[in-house]
Amino acid sequence: MKPYDAVLFDLDDTLIDFKRSEAISLRKVYAHYFHHLVSWDAFHVHYVNINRALWNLAEEGQIRTSTIGELRFQQLADLYQIPYLIEVVQFYEEQLILNSQWIEGAEDLLITLQTRKIPMAFITNGFTHLQRDKQKKLGLSRFSQVMVVSDECGVAKPHPKIFLAALELIKAEPTRTLMLGDSLTSDGQGAKNLKMPFCWYNPHRLPNPTDWQPDHVIHFLKDAIGHIA
Repeated sequence: MKPYDAVLFDLDDTLIDFKRSEAISLRKVYAHYFHHLVSWDAFHVHYVNINRALWNLAEEGQIRTSTIGELRFQQLADLYQIPYLIEVVQFYEEQLILNSQWIEGAEDLLITLQTRKIPMAFITNGFTHLQRDKQKKLGLSRFSQVMVVSDECGVAKPHPKIFLAALELIKAEPTRTLMLGDSLTSDGQGAKNLKMPFCWYNPHRLPNPTDWQPDHVIHFLKDAIGHIA
C-alpha cells in the first residue's frame, strides 16, 4: 500500500518563492513611496513587524486575512504620519504577481505526482485575487483544480475548516492525506489538529520550537516524493 492517498500543499514558500517576490516588491515600494522618509533598514523592520503581527492575528481568528493587505500599509502611513494611499497596496500586489516563480523542485514534484495519479490540492492563507493570479501565472490548475484560499473560506490555517474543505473536494481522508508546508504554526498545527500526517519543508534547517515532531522533514522538495509515493 502506498504511504498516502493524497497530498495537500501550502503555496507560499512551499511551492512558490514568496520570500523572493516579497523582497523585490517591497524594495520597489520603498523606492517609490518611502525612501525620503526613512532608511531602508528601518522601513524593512517596521514592515516585517507590522505584517507578522497582523498574520498572527489572522491565524488566531481575530481578523480576516482580506484586511491585511490594506492594514499593513495603513499602519505604516500612521507610523510615518503621512496620508494612506491605496495605490501603494495596488503597486505592491502587482509586483508580487509579476515576480512570482516556483521554488526549485516544486514544478517537477507536482508533475511526478500527477504522473502517478496522486490527488492533490492547494490550501493557502492569502488574498483571493493574489493567489488566484499566481494560480494562473504558474499554471497550478494543470495539477489540480482545487485551491482553497483563506479569504474565500472565511478562516485561516490552522483552522480545521480550510483543511476539511480541501479534503472534501478531493474526496480524501485526513489520516490518509499528507500535508506539506513550510509553517509549523499554520500548516503543521492545522494538520496535527486533524490527525493528518505532516511533512515540514524546512530548507533553511531551522530548529523546531514546538513540543511535537513532524512526521517527515525535508530540506529539498525533490525529497518529498520518497515520502509520498
